[in-house]
Amino acid sequence: MNLKSEAIQISIVIPLFNEENNIKELYCRIKKVLILLNKSYEIIYVEDGSKDRTYEIIRDIQVKDSRVKIIKLIKNCGQSKALLIGFEFVKGNVIVTMDGDLQNDPNDIPKFLDKIKEGYDFVNGFRFKRNDPLHRKLVSKVANWLIKRKTKVALKDYGCAFAAAKRELIDKFKGCGRESTFIKPVLVKLANSVAEIKVSHHQRKKGVSKYSLPRITKSGLDFLFNFSLVENSIRYKNDIYCVIEKVIEG
Repeated sequence: MNLKSEAIQISIVIPLFNEENNIKELYCRIKKVLILLNKSYEIIYVEDGSKDRTYEIIRDIQVKDSRVKIIKLIKNCGQSKALLIGFEFVKGNVIVTMDGDLQNDPNDIPKFLDKIKEGYDFVNGFRFKRNDPLHRKLVSKVANWLIKRKTKVALKDYGCAFAAAKRELIDKFKGCGRESTFIKPVLVKLANSVAEIKVSHHQRKKGVSKYSLPRITKSGLDFLFNFSLVENSIRYKNDIYCVIEKVIEG
């Protein structure tokens, strides 16, 4: 198979920060699902300034699998900005985003693709049996309420990284020059049709959550005082590309 000339149908974008214990298993699970789907794909890891062996492990994977692409950042920028950077390099007709901590289940990927096939531009996952500590659940409920209140965009679960969008929607999003770290409200506003689906959510077994209370609080204050659905085009491109150390692809 000539991967260079083959049109890519699915792009999986995964930000990674200190996930050395989860990467290999996640990769194997995703690959198994994608092979069964019999569709061309790419897996894009955005290495978000990890301090452990995350980069070395995904580099070993990439050497053996030309479908894997690595975007290595020079510092930790956070999940949302890592996703924005990943969007700049996707080639697939459908873009799927997910966490790198094994809490999202790759077996749910076909559900997203089925909804996209039905004609939806954006499909959001919501965790109907969430396996997180109580304080995380409470903070998430408050955050969801605040985001709905300010943006007038109703989603069941803004904090779930598992989602899918048509390439046209992502291109439209990039064309607006969005700098905001709050991606979903903008995507929903730009989309012609939106669906939400239940997704599995597993307990984190390895590694440490990156969402400490101070970080969540900072993000919440940033949203309350700085977020706007108005375009932000001036700094977007420069701000994204200045934090990329290297891009490695097959």
